[in-house]
Amino acid sequence: MKYLFIDTNIYKYLFNENTTFSGDVVDLIKKLIDNEKLILVMPTQVIDEVKRNHLEDWFITECNEKEKSKENYISNLTSKIESLKEFPKLQKTLEVEKNKYLKNYEKEIMLAEERYRHPKKSKSIGYFETLEAKAKIIDSDIVMGKAIIRSQKNNPPYDKKKNTDAIIWESVLEFFRDNNKKSILYFLSDDGCYGKKGFNPFLANELKQFKVTIHYRKSISSLKDLLGADIDKIIEQEKEEQKKKAIMNFISSRSWMSAGSNFTELTKFKTDLTLDDYKNIIKAATINDQIYGSFFVSMPEILEDDKNKGFVLSIIEEIEDFQWESFKNRNQVFLKRKKDNQSELSQVEF
Repeated sequence: MKYLFIDTNIYKYLFNENTTFSGDVVDLIKKLIDNEKLILVMPTQVIDEVKRNHLEDWFITECNEKEKSKENYISNLTSKIESLKEFPKLQKTLEVEKNKYLKNYEKEIMLAEERYRHPKKSKSIGYFETLEAKAKIIDSDIVMGKAIIRSQKNNPPYDKKKNTDAIIWESVLEFFRDNNKKSILYFLSDDGCYGKKGFNPFLANELKQFKVTIHYRKSISSLKDLLGADIDKIIEQEKEEQKKKAIMNFISSRSWMSAGSNFTELTKFKTDLTLDDYKNIIKAATINDQIYGSFFVSMPEILEDDKNKGFVLSIIEEIEDFQWESFKNRNQVFLKRKKDNQSELSQVEF
């Protein structure tokens, strides 16, 4: 089985103003979990850290960075204004620019506060809660003693200021100790305490005893590289489900207008339609008067071979003659099949 661990410092990017840890990435992780391709493991220590940090530390850090940028900008602009005493119009223009900047700054601070501190307004908080709800939660409280001993022995992960990384690591070990099955762990952290040059071999060996192979990355953007094959399978499954829904909606059309809109949706899947799909579509277009009577349905759009205009796709050649003729006459379709063309030629007398 494949497992994913995301460290606190990576979850921070969920809350950043411009980030690669976006809602799309959260949806991707959720789909991998729902399709049983991945299990997200989340120690309660990480949950506590994220929840307290986004309310205070991360918010204050971003505000301080914005404040510093504002002070530098205003200081430089003020100096510029003072140096232009002989050009009052230009001074006035720059004053307007300064006021505009200050108003925008206040707006940015307000939006940052919403992002970090207001559950009802913050997509970021919602994204983390979604992941938490999908995760396998590991109780960190039960490993506190082991974490303290680890730190006293000066064993990695190295964090001289506190025991939190040791608590997180012991939580991960505890989970896989109980699991003890051949597994792959994708470990995402940009904290050097887990290894300065690659993942610390001491830590990797500790996991190896529980049959776990670790893949260490420092950014959320690496997730697609790690799980590319699984992601592609999910995308294909979703596309297949969307195609089936489009076919069913078209077949079940109850009005000329709905037949038209359903047909428009169906055309998106032209290159994905199988022989059975075409048989069902053609059958529906033969017996459903809301389809064959609709001015908004142009069947040749999904039947014609784009590389051989005037002829149907090669897959249509396999549809039984009686079904094709019935459909063609009912829908006034004038596309030709190659086998019909050959039949006509064979009847010509020389």
